Amino acid sequence: MGFLSKGSIVTIWNHPPEFTKAFLAEHHDYVLVDAFHRIKAQLLHPCICRSPCHCKDLQARVLLTLNIGLYNQIELKQKDQRLLLAFRHLLQIPDDQYIRRHLGIIHTPDFIQASFQKKAKHFRIVDRLVWTLLRMGVTHLNSYYNQPWASLNEAVAIIIGNTPVKSKRREQEQEQPYLCGEKGYADHFRTYKPLCHFIAAFRLVDPSGKYPGFTLTKPAQIKKFLDCSHQLRARLLELETRNTKDPYLFMPGSLIPLPNWVDGSDIDIPIEPLADMLQFLKKKYENSPVYPA
Repeated sequence: MGFLSKGSIVTIWNHPPEFTKAFLAEHHDYVLVDAFHRIKAQLLHPCICRSPCHCKDLQARVLLTLNIGLYNQIELKQKDQRLLLAFRHLLQIPDDQYIRRHLGIIHTPDFIQASFQKKAKHFRIVDRLVWTLLRMGVTHLNSYYNQPWASLNEAVAIIIGNTPVKSKRREQEQEQPYLCGEKGYADHFRTYKPLCHFIAAFRLVDPSGKYPGFTLTKPAQIKKFLDCSHQLRARLLELETRNTKDPYLFMPGSLIPLPNWVDGSDIDIPIEPLADMLQFLKKKYENSPVYPA
């Protein structure tokens, strides 16, 4: 069976659009959870490979494990066999005989949770960098430049600071704990770039860190997460560079889009400018020859 064959998951949202649309009205909560599971599978095994790899298979194993758990919950509530068959198709769950023959492809929920915990620091690194980029864009937009400029190198420099990166005194003085150096930020951002808006959105749903490892279970929480991810993706696509060859920091194809049924228009995400940078730009403008007397 081709469930774990190469190319079996072409995109993150590969079930028939019309099928999902038909289910949204009556079974919206399950569709939300399925969408969240697909994102979790990508986060656990991000793929930036340029040659044949096993990333798709690893993602499929995670998705299968999570969706079997979801299907078991549905089966306890539903007795209509035709409806259950439709859910199996939606959640991409093979028949029972196939599952019995390939039990080794199914992880345990504890294994998946532990895997997320191991990558928690990676997510914090990407989260910090993405929010610094967003704040940098807002800062330049509110300055005399009036453009949402942002730079990866400058964002990393802001995070790391001018003092030695391994200085204990620096770690104590800085509000946020030291996570890694310049190369660490570059490497992790390269790995998670297509998914960075999902990582940055999670703090908006879980600001106090009550749900480690992307463990949202309530449909309302997941809806907010998807809406915030949609909005942050749009904000990231607005960031500009000073490079005339590549005027935008992110191209649309570089960030995984949300399903077409995710809107997010009712979500307002306030982004504060970087106070020190804004003050610096203000003084720079005031000291320039073009500043009106």
